[in-house]
Amino acid sequence: MKKQMLLLVLLATLKTGHAQNRTKEDYLHKSANQKKVAWLLSGTGATLVLVSLITYPSGYTFLGFNSADEQRQANTSIVLFIAGGTSMLASIPFFILSGSNKRKASTVSFRIDRIQAPGAGSGAGWSVYSPGLALRIGL
Repeated sequence: MKKQMLLLVLLATLKTGHAQNRTKEDYLHKSANQKKVAWLLSGTGATLVLVSLITYPSGYTFLGFNSADEQRQANTSIVLFIAGGTSMLASIPFFILSGSNKRKASTVSFRIDRIQAPGAGSGAGWSVYSPGLALRIGL
């Protein structure tokens, strides 16, 4: 029993100890892929909704005085409309995750900013901009 417990602890330690940190490029690549998926789902959904609205029978009544062909066409249009709406709703989390990964990529990176050095010149209120290095760390 002790050997099994020791083996379990050792495996858990190795599993968590081998993880690697993601780089800026990893986050940007993931963000780009998620944005592609989001636009694909959104475009497909909008197309399905548009097709369903175009193909919906104009003489259809909800009282049931329709031919079998009109009923079949209306049912098909309703299914297309629901599938398109669902597809557009499914794209929203991908847009949100894409933005989140893009923000994570910006927190990992260094950037060069110009900082203002007060009073470094001739005269009162004179200021000079000098290059500075900034690191953004999300807490």
